[in-house]
Amino acid sequence: MNTRPASEQHIVSQRLLMTFASLSIMAILSIVGFFIHHDYIDDKKQATRSASNIVQLVDRNISEVMRLYDDVLNGMIKTWQSAPLNSLSEDIQHQLLFSRAQDAPSDDGFFILNAHGVVVADSRTAIASPADLSDQAYFTAHRHGSRDALFISPPFKTGPDVDDWNIAFSRRISAPDGTFLGVGVAQMRLEYFYELFQSLELSPDDTINLMSSDGTLITQYPVTIRPLFGTYVGCLPGIQRLFDETDGSFIATSHIYGVEEFAVLLVDTDTRGARQIAEGIRKAVEGMAPITDGGTSVTISLGTYTRQVRTGDTLQELVRKADAALYEAKHSGRNRVVSVSEQQHEQNVA
Repeated sequence: MNTRPASEQHIVSQRLLMTFASLSIMAILSIVGFFIHHDYIDDKKQATRSASNIVQLVDRNISEVMRLYDDVLNGMIKTWQSAPLNSLSEDIQHQLLFSRAQDAPSDDGFFILNAHGVVVADSRTAIASPADLSDQAYFTAHRHGSRDALFISPPFKTGPDVDDWNIAFSRRISAPDGTFLGVGVAQMRLEYFYELFQSLELSPDDTINLMSSDGTLITQYPVTIRPLFGTYVGCLPGIQRLFDETDGSFIATSHIYGVEEFAVLLVDTDTRGARQIAEGIRKAVEGMAPITDGGTSVTISLGTYTRQVRTGDTLQELVRKADAALYEAKHSGRNRVVSVSEQQHEQNVA
């Protein structure tokens, strides 16, 4: 027989109810935390795999294109330095010099520059216009350098249109004794990279930036900062870390990582109680340590909706109205709780 007074039984019941509610909140938080962390790890692994696959594909493609351009350049220079070439007509000379130029994708001309930087042969026309290109970066690099290495120029404008951007591949032309004789140059339109990156089927929010090893931005897809093509961006913190790493991948902090949603069904709970539980979840998530070292803390927005159950009610309708409260919380500044009751919803509708 229970001999406790009714008031004591009521206090014990309240304590048990409060303990049960606290344990329920802790269980909810544990489940939420598990799924957020689990989804983050899965997304991180998937993003790393995708980035690695894209980098390998781009690296292989660009390496093949560079090798092709370099082969054509070397063949052109070798032909130019061939003694019998001068005995042939200009048309035959032109055909022999640039016989493989059409093999290079998106080419915008192959050229021979003499020791003064003046164009003496042009793949685009049989009679070259004697343009002075001695101020170009590739000519200066080869004139002052003795190494016969492939030089890749920064991007440069070639016309008035926004898409008129090229890069140049070039090699030094030297006499047997090392004397500087000129430069062999091949220009490639940057549209080649646009088409390559477009074929990768990136997500709508993805961006690819192609940089040289010295931190110069060559191109970007989708293009958002075209005026910065050819400028040095190696001073940016994310780029510095990229150059500091020998290989592998890393994750940098972005403004928005992503959105995870979950639902909690509370039985026999009024609007005030639902809001208290939601606030408990919000504060607990806000107090969690960052998922990554040096990262920002995770925040959460919650929406609650309460009503008396009636015949014909569906869970989908209840979730839809709670979802509307959630989006109101997000649009109001995030990291907050918005609670809507049945009475408030009917007043808003009216």
